[in-house]
Amino acid sequence: MKLFKDRAQWLLTLDQRASEQLAYRATPVARTTTIIAHSGDGIIWVALLSGVYLLVPHLRTEVLPTAIGLIATAVVVASLKFSIRRPRPQGPESAKWSAMPKHDVYSSPSGHAARAACLAWGASKLHPLAGCLAWGWAIILCWSRVSIRAHFCLDVVAGLIVGLLVGFATWALV
Repeated sequence: MKLFKDRAQWLLTLDQRASEQLAYRATPVARTTTIIAHSGDGIIWVALLSGVYLLVPHLRTEVLPTAIGLIATAVVVASLKFSIRRPRPQGPESAKWSAMPKHDVYSSPSGHAARAACLAWGASKLHPLAGCLAWGWAIILCWSRVSIRAHFCLDVVAGLIVGLLVGFATWALV
């Protein structure tokens, strides 16, 4: 058990160092990075998918699995965050842009990364080009979440895995 704890601590230390190297310093890129980091906010995607569902009836069957996936992703991510309880890189300061900064204090897995992966999976099911663009956006979003010090590298990797699994499951079941 001690060997496992030592290796886990080594991995977490490596993750913290790598994340710090990716974090931006005060540069002109910082503002753009912050905008990209929040392009995966849940409220944006709930509104967008709801609008498509309501206003474009012939796309309802294509939008529904991804919308259900986003809801399932939120539940899975919240459950994991409150189970893992990994603090954010800058503590509560990391959640200052969150809609719920007092409650969104845990870092792993990244909800933004999970949401992006679920959306990218859904886009991939609709059209290959849409999938390529969505996966490109998801990777840039993940980098930006680390860059603004909202997450560590492993948090976004875990989020990508959760979103991919939930996206796959919802498209298989719906």
